[in-house]
Amino acid sequence: MSRICKLLFVFLLSLVVIGCSLLPGAKPEEVKETVPSTEVSEVNEVLEEEPDNSPVEEVVESEVEVQPFVLENSGPAGFTAELTAPDIVLLKWNPLPGATGYELFVSQNNLHWYRIANLPGERDRFEDLLATENSLLSYRLVALTAAGESGTSSLQIQTQPRNPNPLNVQSSFEDDLAVTALVGPEGGTLSLSDSKGVNYSLEIPKNALLLEMEVSMTPVSNISNWPLDGNLQAGVHLEPDGWLLYEPAMLTISLPASYSSGLAMVGFGFNGSGEEFHLTTAYLQSTQLNTQLGSDTYFVRNSHQQNARVIRLPVMELKGNGVGESSEQTAGDLAKNNQPTNPSNANDQKAAAASVDDDIELAPLLSPEELASRVPYNMYNQIFSIKDCYEFKKAAAAFQSWESGASSQQKANWSQDLLENFGKKAVEVAKAAAKECADAGEGVVPSSVPCAEKLIRDIQSGSTPFFQELQNAMKSTPGALGELLKAQKDLEKCPHSFKVNDATTLGIQWTSGCIPSLDRPFQIKFKAMDIVNQYRLYPSNPFSGKLEGDGGGKFGEGTINYVYTGTYKVEILSRESSGKIKELDILTSMERTTIICDSGECVSFEDEVESAERIPILVNPTRCEIP
Repeated sequence: MSRICKLLFVFLLSLVVIGCSLLPGAKPEEVKETVPSTEVSEVNEVLEEEPDNSPVEEVVESEVEVQPFVLENSGPAGFTAELTAPDIVLLKWNPLPGATGYELFVSQNNLHWYRIANLPGERDRFEDLLATENSLLSYRLVALTAAGESGTSSLQIQTQPRNPNPLNVQSSFEDDLAVTALVGPEGGTLSLSDSKGVNYSLEIPKNALLLEMEVSMTPVSNISNWPLDGNLQAGVHLEPDGWLLYEPAMLTISLPASYSSGLAMVGFGFNGSGEEFHLTTAYLQSTQLNTQLGSDTYFVRNSHQQNARVIRLPVMELKGNGVGESSEQTAGDLAKNNQPTNPSNANDQKAAAASVDDDIELAPLLSPEELASRVPYNMYNQIFSIKDCYEFKKAAAAFQSWESGASSQQKANWSQDLLENFGKKAVEVAKAAAKECADAGEGVVPSSVPCAEKLIRDIQSGSTPFFQELQNAMKSTPGALGELLKAQKDLEKCPHSFKVNDATTLGIQWTSGCIPSLDRPFQIKFKAMDIVNQYRLYPSNPFSGKLEGDGGGKFGEGTINYVYTGTYKVEILSRESSGKIKELDILTSMERTTIICDSGECVSFEDEVESAERIPILVNPTRCEIP
């Protein structure tokens, strides 16, 4: 232990040096920056190709007016609505004699109407599991006959704020099979196989992370209080738990054998060891699309699950993810009775319950042509439920997963219309971000702002095949691209972001990439005496949140490692002559575990670092340019 004692003595001396550099009076030197001159961006050439040939100025300045609700009663009689949960609507009507089917549409502003269901003529009800909370919703029910449309009935109903009642489970993991990789802005892939023969692959795309960080994936071995009435099929825990991505990753799960339990395959997610368990939509890729019973008759599931082995789950947050089996009743009960705290997770669960409802229902004796004519209303519902830019990205990833498993006939029938609905939502999301920008408090850059800016750039440039398709679809909606440009100009009212002051002061070097906003998780690194540490900050609001971190390096002839947990708050440090915020400090309050090892011997101890550490933050005059 004599070597350990010497290391401890040197360590205590180092704390004195580092501690002095962290005193409130020890301010880092300011990094002088050259502010690039602002150039007036030219209107993208796609805007000049608007079908209505309106001048750009006229399109940009035009305001879309909310249309008044018009009550219609020429369709099915007895059209009524009631709430079965604060944000779930049950619609009923009297079947119209001679009706061959019904089309159901929903709107929040009576301007953009979204198709959510295409129903058979014998149906007399529909439960909208994806109704938005605390909203005045308008519904239109269009009756169809052999001769075409045969009347429309409409109504409005006010939904209520949801009442979170999160479900917690207890998960166990196969820690010995975990894999870890350093993933940075260029993206990366993690793969593993669990003890049951299930293969997992997590593809993290470019720009999902702004700084290099350690990402791990650990198989789930069991969930002791499994809440579904079918089997747990597969699951992994992605860490750091709770970390939000800027672009959706894709988790692909390959099961060792097909299944035919008669239940639907559904995704699930959770945080930690099982907190906030909720359902997510699973997108299935099968090797066989239908089973032929005769020369011209087929018996299929709408999603062809009976042969599914490969499941794709879009991931916007690192946490527990997996798939299991559920009945329509169980999935619906979870959506109604166990709503997660996080609104995005609550919407995911409702979308999953809607997909189970669709998947459980057998489509009797459909030909491939008839199958292709069925509306993918779960995709329409997911598009309608988009509330912000990150939900847009996740729904876009879901659409691409849907397309990868759809037949050419299904894509020919529905892709264009789905993309046009995505275009409507892109405009709504961009305008909502611009409003958040205008309403933001001092020093706040809403995370929706940089996300919406990148979304607009992606649409204008057609940066991927999806955005090329979306751009073309939006050209068929007069004024849509012009409305995007107007929102883009409004977003310029939040022209700043954040970064650490990376000057070296008293032996400490702080580093960070551009931080788009302080209300979304971000990472900061620092180096002191050849020891590299990293903090991960999880905001509860733009000016406070929780902190965790780790670090380490060589220490004498041994090693030293740290683990941090705690909280932080942001304080304004200085302003420009105009009064605008110039510098901020992040003050940390945390517990630190120190582990010192040498020659196979280790000692550890804990101490508290109470408001002693200040992380110097500068306000950038321009926003982060996420490629």
